[in-house]
Amino acid sequence: MSDILTFTVPGNPATKGSMRAVKHSVTGEAIMMHSAPKGLATWTASIRLAAASEYGPQHPVSGAVHVSACWHLARPKGHYRTGRNAGTLKPSAPKHPTAKRDDLDKLARALLDALTGIVYADDSQVVTLNASKRYTIGTGPQMIVSIDLSEMR
Repeated sequence: MSDILTFTVPGNPATKGSMRAVKHSVTGEAIMMHSAPKGLATWTASIRLAAASEYGPQHPVSGAVHVSACWHLARPKGHYRTGRNAGTLKPSAPKHPTAKRDDLDKLARALLDALTGIVYADDSQVVTLNASKRYTIGTGPQMIVSIDLSEMR
């Protein structure tokens, strides 16, 4: 087994969602509710399939791992000019993705939770996380993941 596990997951990413507290109607106790965004189950399955294809039928590691991930996101149509200048970016188009739907920590939570049971036993084993997001250039939306397992040797 190589010390570095690298794989690509094509497609539009989904975030993990948010937790919010609500009061139980009878007891008044606070209950944590989790919102599951549309597409999360499909995105999670894609991550697990890509990781398992690269990692193979090995058992999840039990020690520390270092995860690096970059999300390459599609630009919204509103960033582009129209008419004869269609396909070129507007001067006002932002350089980096900052939309709320692309919240970096929620993207990372979806990834780390999806890898649980495939690469590592629990996402608490991730001791370093390097996460970034950018707009795609010449490719479709995708996520590129690299996991350093060298501390397992």
